[in-house]
Amino acid sequence: MADVAPFRGVHYNRERAGELSAVAAPPYDIIPPALQEELHRRSPYNVVRLILGKDLPEDDPGRNKYLRAAEQYRQWLEDRVLVREEAPRFYLYHLAFDLKTPAGVRRLQRRGLVGRLRLTPYSERVVLPHERTLAAAKEDRFRLLSSARVCFSPVFVLFTDPEQELFRGLEPGALPAPTWECREQPEVVHRMWPIVDPDQIEAITAFFQPRRLFLADGHHRYETGLRYLEEIRSREPRLAAGAEWTLAYLTAAEDPGLIVLPYHRLLHSLAPEKLIGMIGRLRQDFEVIPVPASPLSPGPARQAFVQTLIAHGQSRSAFGLVFARGEAYWLLTKPEIHRTRRAGIASRLDVTLLEGHVLEEVLAIDHRALLEEKNVTYETDYDKVLDALGRPPFQAAFLLNPTPVRDILAAAEAGEIMPEKSTYFFPKPISGLVFNPLD
Repeated sequence: MADVAPFRGVHYNRERAGELSAVAAPPYDIIPPALQEELHRRSPYNVVRLILGKDLPEDDPGRNKYLRAAEQYRQWLEDRVLVREEAPRFYLYHLAFDLKTPAGVRRLQRRGLVGRLRLTPYSERVVLPHERTLAAAKEDRFRLLSSARVCFSPVFVLFTDPEQELFRGLEPGALPAPTWECREQPEVVHRMWPIVDPDQIEAITAFFQPRRLFLADGHHRYETGLRYLEEIRSREPRLAAGAEWTLAYLTAAEDPGLIVLPYHRLLHSLAPEKLIGMIGRLRQDFEVIPVPASPLSPGPARQAFVQTLIAHGQSRSAFGLVFARGEAYWLLTKPEIHRTRRAGIASRLDVTLLEGHVLEEVLAIDHRALLEEKNVTYETDYDKVLDALGRPPFQAAFLLNPTPVRDILAAAEAGEIMPEKSTYFFPKPISGLVFNPLD
């Protein structure tokens, strides 16, 4: 089924570009404006200049951030700031990171592989999505890909490997130097080793051939690649061979370091009458339990609130509802809520119930307003959510438990799509370690 192959990657030449920590960056879609400015200042070679350039007042169709990224990439190749590998290879990619939990901080590690993945339409069921995508985001990535003809950032892909077969023999000590290391933050460390042994390369390729893959993150870039391939086949067929592939970071769904965080929902700019009586309306489908101590202030009450939410979520869908004035509730689904919902795996997930039933039906926030964040702000850190409730314009917040990986895969297998902002896979592979030219 899946075609995963080695490739001749392009990477930074540290003798010219400096340390990788100065030139790497998070994926483009989680770079806020302040960080974008900081990354531009950090190094004249930071990858943000390729993946998220600045708009200028004088920009027009013949001069814009997408064309500047393509020109910058070519110039860096010419100046040997970037260099290309002589032979195709895979890369072993290890992530070490801290995970904050109500019980304390855990140190985790995740193993992954970087290679190129042959693009196939979702209808072929080789690579399956789990989230809806947005047209504007795809248009942005399409313009960059069309201009540069390079995959600067990998899509994040899952595969099943309960026996941990893939990584046997692929330990760092068994691989040649150099080791590439990048500290994204003090607590998040990315390490990568080239895999050049022909037998190992052949074994990796064979491992994926019978497997179905699942998109964890990068749906917009994957679908952009499909669109680009379709257009290049009709416009410039000679370039189509390289365009059949995208850059991919692949990790096992069973890896203990595969972490899914929920997107909590902060409500703002709602007419007061929408919030008045909300608890009464929620009682029709939820068991509403008052929280004895407000979780707004950091401390034991907050930790107990989150830990209890997690415990409730072990047996049924559960949400935390906190108002800006400090009043808080746990919402536990009643069995009958599912009798009135459409059948399907995705429809029973916490995030789907919250968006479709609570936000759209109970609070009458239409789907377009959710997409445009007119009344909802999304945040993965529960501390930041609860701290924000002490400041205008936030009125209330819904806190969620993470969606289990098994449910994400089951929904994708069933051909069902979850709402936008359903999952946040943490941490994400960093941009700037290796690129995949489409030639």
